[in-house]
Parts: sequence; C-alpha cells; structure tokens
Amino acid sequence: MFLILLCAALGLAVAILSAALWALWRRHRRLLQARDDLSRRDMVADFYLAVTVLNAERLARERSQVGRHMFPFAPRLVTRRVYEVVARELHIELRERGVEADIEVRGKRDGSGRRGDKKGRRSDPPA
Repeated sequence: MFLILLCAALGLAVAILSAALWALWRRHRRLLQARDDLSRRDMVADFYLAVTVLNAERLARERSQVGRHMFPFAPRLVTRRVYEVVARELHIELRERGVEADIEVRGKRDGSGRRGDKKGRRSDPPA
C-alpha cells in the first residue's frame, strides 16, 4: 500500500513538474519572439508615417448614428473613435498587402501615449 501511494505521489510530482517546465518553455519562446520583434522594430524605426483624418466629423455623422448625435457633446471622444476605426481598417488593408506595421492612435495632448491608448502591433484586429 505504501509503495502504491509513493508511486502515485511521484507520478503527480512528475506531472506537475512537466506542466511547469512546459509553461516556462512557452514563456521563454514568447519572450524571445518579443525581443526579436523589438529589435526588428528598432532597425526600421527611423521613419514614421503620420495620418490625419481631415473629415472626422463628416465620417462620424455619415457612418454612425451614435456619432451623429454625440459629436456636438463629445467631439474629441467621437473623433478618437473615428481614428480607431480608420486605424483598424488601415491595419487590415496593410496586412492583406503583406505589410507589417504598428498602428498607434495618439492625441495631441497624449504626447508619449496614455495608458488607455490603443497601441502596439495587432495580429488580429478586433471586429
């Protein structure tokens, strides 16, 4: 009976250790991938492309009932939402053409980007 309990305990310990090692290995691979992505981004970060939506109010009014009614009360919020939609559509179009790009939405007051900003690479943009 003691031998059976000992074998069961050792088997459980081996299973837990295996799961922990597997998780550690996966995390290590993700960190290596992130490091490679950052180094690749640093190599090409000498140039930036700035996009200004000149007709954000018209887009909000034509394409969204919420935008149409909210724009007079919260123009900055609605404009930011227009930029997020444009950024998502631009990201999808660039990805379809084989272009890897980081898309960021920043406001003039945001400077380096606030915590709530939508930034970073998106492999699958939200629908």
